[in-house]
Amino acid sequence: MGTDLHKYSVQEAVNLIAGYSSPNLHTYNVQEALNLIAQSGSVPFTPQINLTATTTNATQTELLDADGNRITLDANSSYFFKARIIALRTDTGNYTEGYEIVGVIKKGANAASVAMVDSPIVVSSFPPTNLYSPDALPDTTNGSLNIYFTGASGQTIKVKALVELFEVSK
Repeated sequence: MGTDLHKYSVQEAVNLIAGYSSPNLHTYNVQEALNLIAQSGSVPFTPQINLTATTTNATQTELLDADGNRITLDANSSYFFKARIIALRTDTGNYTEGYEIVGVIKKGANAASVAMVDSPIVVSSFPPTNLYSPDALPDTTNGSLNIYFTGASGQTIKVKALVELFEVSK
């Protein structure tokens, strides 16, 4: 974009991003203002969600955001997602693995309708030894996209993910 937004008020920055004169945003908090921009259909950025977890065994563990939430999907929407995952063994040494998972998920009218369009693909894995295992799965109970990580028995592994979503809805 090239515009240095830090020197603008929230109102001015929103107008620059949205490409038009938006409603008076002084009565909105930042999240509400961003929602108004998103509704305009002229969002030049992709939402990014940070997730984290720690695992000490070989059981699949769900990564959640700082508030303990999953990635809830809007009804009647389809999403392209990319999850970049980094794992660090913290109990001994500093063994690290990194992954990138991409996929498409959709949600109909209710939570039970959430489904992957096809299986997500791990497009990169560093190193390729894959001692651990990441996954992305639909959650038909909560209507969400869930990111999981399976570690190894007797190992403490701290995991973080940055998930980018690109949505289209009816």
